[in-house]
This record gives sequence, structure tokens and C-alpha cells, in this order.
Amino acid sequence: MTSLPLTTDDANIFARYFADAKRATLDLIAPSEAHILGGQLPDDELARYWKLASPTGDLNHLSQEEFIICCCMVKLHQQGHFFAAVPEWVRIMARAAANPFLAFFGRLQRRLSKTDAVKVMSGEHAGRYGRISEDAQGDEPYRVRFYDGTVSEWMAEDSVCKVSEDEKTRGQQAEKDKADSRQRAEAGLLSHASNASGDPCVVNFPSYWQSKNAGAHGFLVFNIRRQQSKLFQALKRMMHVPDPLNLGKGRDVVSRKKYSGLVLRRAWRVESPILWMQYMAAKFEVGQQMRSCPSLRPLSTKLQQAHEGIDEMSVDSQLNEVFLLHGTKPDLLFKILSNGLVEGFCGGIFGQVSCTCHHMACFLVKANDDIRSILNAAYQGNYLAENPCKNDQYVAVDKERDFYGGLKQLHDMLYPAGVEHPGNVYYLLVCRVVMGHYVRTDDASTILKSGGKALWAKDERVLAQIADTPFHYHSLVAETGGVIQRHREFLVFKGTRIYPEYVLAYQRH
Repeated sequence: MTSLPLTTDDANIFARYFADAKRATLDLIAPSEAHILGGQLPDDELARYWKLASPTGDLNHLSQEEFIICCCMVKLHQQGHFFAAVPEWVRIMARAAANPFLAFFGRLQRRLSKTDAVKVMSGEHAGRYGRISEDAQGDEPYRVRFYDGTVSEWMAEDSVCKVSEDEKTRGQQAEKDKADSRQRAEAGLLSHASNASGDPCVVNFPSYWQSKNAGAHGFLVFNIRRQQSKLFQALKRMMHVPDPLNLGKGRDVVSRKKYSGLVLRRAWRVESPILWMQYMAAKFEVGQQMRSCPSLRPLSTKLQQAHEGIDEMSVDSQLNEVFLLHGTKPDLLFKILSNGLVEGFCGGIFGQVSCTCHHMACFLVKANDDIRSILNAAYQGNYLAENPCKNDQYVAVDKERDFYGGLKQLHDMLYPAGVEHPGNVYYLLVCRVVMGHYVRTDDASTILKSGGKALWAKDERVLAQIADTPFHYHSLVAETGGVIQRHREFLVFKGTRIYPEYVLAYQRH
């Protein structure tokens, strides 16, 4: 007879559910481990299992001993084991399958309730502890609220396992230790955000954030409900299309279907402690450099009026901090929220992904004969816009809720239980951007109204140097009137100078 590869811990778990008096039954499963099993199973506990398993007498054809074996196997399955072909088990399973065994299996596993402490047995959260947060019918009936306050995506029945009070206590301590470790890591990151004289760059998280916790993925998103009228309406105004005739036009447009408007359906705020600290450190660096720069040229955008007076969207005009839009595809959105607008996600000519540098690269190709060096320079930046018509050229449709495919992780986050996927939506990021000292161009080779001064630093893949300083321009504004016909464009060369603060889901109409 083949034995299951049980560890001592596994055997002890068995002992909590099945009495020492059933050792003969357990011998069928793990004879080599039977001698370490102990404890007594209360009669009412056994009766509860039996009632759950056979509320209508479906399994009365099984003996109590056979029923206990079934329970053992269910418990093993919950612990993530793939069990060996025990002859006795195979025989009993065949008998149970003759009657609705699958129904029994499902009812037994779905005994978890919102009061139960559980451990996640598989997936990205494996080994974490919490309590059942929500339950539902279906293939993935559980969500777990971990002891650090974060909530998992929907999980399959065999991904979670009920634990004892002792194990729950150990799990709570483990979650606390992890949270403390994350806080120490975040505090350590702050210690590096200081200037040469040692003055600290104190990073304060926004007062309007709902949580300072990084969450399992390093960030959390919070739905902005329509009831929060001021903020939601401001984001809605940012989606306003001033020139509907330009929708769906441009060299980078993929879809040729006609539409005349963009309608905001959902909005979320992104709360990422790590990305925020990186952004604030980058903002601090720009501020330090600007101390030795000539007077700042103020930057105004068409989006400013839309969010004027909104506390959550106040900006630092002394550093030319502005809000700009960035269009992206559904399969890239989660990566951007996790890592920020990393230049490696740009793609551009090398693989059209985000609305990052693809258009700017084409713009440079058209404008200059020295293609290779300029194209490489453009590839290192992130492209943004002030008109959603422009961003709309770079998005891709998210048709419906994905329960099993590549968008499941994103959808679990944006559309949890009770939040409906609107269907056929596209995504824009509303980004907080520090533009600092920017330079303007309309031909991709010279600085606008400079008498022909070069836009790019000689033999370097960066913008030109600011006069009388050792620093280079922080960003680029490509004005219309030259090679760009419709929309002004913005290019930022360090992703840490961009914080993706809001996610917008919209539909074309």
C-alpha cells in the first residue's frame, strides 16, 4: 500500500480533526506516520462534519470510517497536497462518486465563514494569514483580509485553509513582523533623500490618503465615487474634449471607428508609498538644482482650470508641478502602478505599448537626419499630454471582466465584488509631474526662439544644458506649429519625476 508523503506538521493537522481512536483508518493513508497522531475529536465536531457532508443523506451509503477517510483527503487537498494512489482511497472515492461526491466535496470545503481564521496555501499570497473577508458562490468563492489590513483577490476553495487559534496567533505575529519590516524599509528609503549638506528631505504622505499601507503589491487603489462630487467632477472635466473633430485622428491612431466624445465611467486614486517617496525625492532634487538656475519660466496647461480649487490636486507652481495625462494599454497598467513610469516600459518604435515615446520618436524621425542618436535619446523619456484626444491614440480596449486571463490581477483590484466592469473601457493615468526648467521646441532639433541653439546636448542622450549651470533641462515641451499639427506634447526624461495619481476608465461615444 502506498503512503502519502506527510510531514510531522501535516500529521498534527490531521490529529486536530480526527481522533486517535481512528488510527486504524489513518493507517490506510499514512502507516508510517500513524504512531505520532494523537488527540480526541469531539462528538459534536464529528456530527457537524457529517451533517455538512450529507444534509440529505447523499452519503449515507458510506460507512463512518469511509467518511473519515474522505474528510482526511479533503483536508489534505486544502493543505495543497497531491496525494498518492492509495488503493483503499481509490475504492472509496469510486463508491462516493457513484453518488454526488462532488457536491459533498464542495459543501465540505465551503464551510468557511467570515469569522474563520485562515492561511493562504497557494498563489502569490501563499503563507499569509487573515480572516475571510467576503464569500460568494462560484469557482473562486473567498477573499481574505490579512492582518495588516490588505485584502486579497478572489481565491479558489483549495487556496485557503482554516487554522487553529494557536496558528492564528502565530500568523498575526508573522503579518505584524512583515508590516514592521516594510515600514523599516520605507524609513530607510527616506534616509537617502537628503542634500549634500545633510539637511533631510522630509516626506509626508498626502493627508487625503486613506491608507499609508503599501499593500501586497506595493500600492492600493481607492474608488472615487460620484458622491465625492468635487474630485470626480474635476477628473471628468479633465476628460473634456475641446475639439471632437480631432478624436480618432493622427498618425498613431489604431482604431478608425468614428466617435465624438469620451465619457468617464470609473476613477481611482493610487496610493503607493514607495512611488510617492521616489517622486518626492526627485522633486527635491529638481528644487535643489533650480536654486542655481536662472528665473523659472512658468508653465501653464489646459488642464489647470479643470482641477483648480481641488485640495487633492493642489500643485507646487514654484517647481512647475502640473497634472498631465498618459494613455496606456490594459496589459501595462498594473506594471505601471507597481513600478511607476519606468522608461523601460516606453516601447515606442521598439514596440508600441504605452503612450510614452512612440509619437515623439516619429516626430524626431521626421524632423532630423541624425536619426539614431536622437531616437535613442527620445526612447529614454515618458510622453504626456494635456488633451485626452492625444492620449486616446495610444490606448487599447478592455472589453470585459477577466476572471482567468492576463488581466485578472488588474481586474481583481479595480473591480472587486460589488463593482461592475463597465465594459469596453480605455484607461488614462492622471499624473502629477514636476517639469522644473523645461525647454521648448517645434522642430525637434533647436530650442524655440533661441536663434538656433541646439535642443540636445552634444554627444549625450539628454537635453541641452541650462545656461551658466552644470544642469540639463528637466523636461521638454513640443509646441504645435512646426512638425506637430494638433496637440502640444510633454516629455519627461526621468520616470521618478512622474507620480501616476489617478486611474480613469472611460468609454468612447
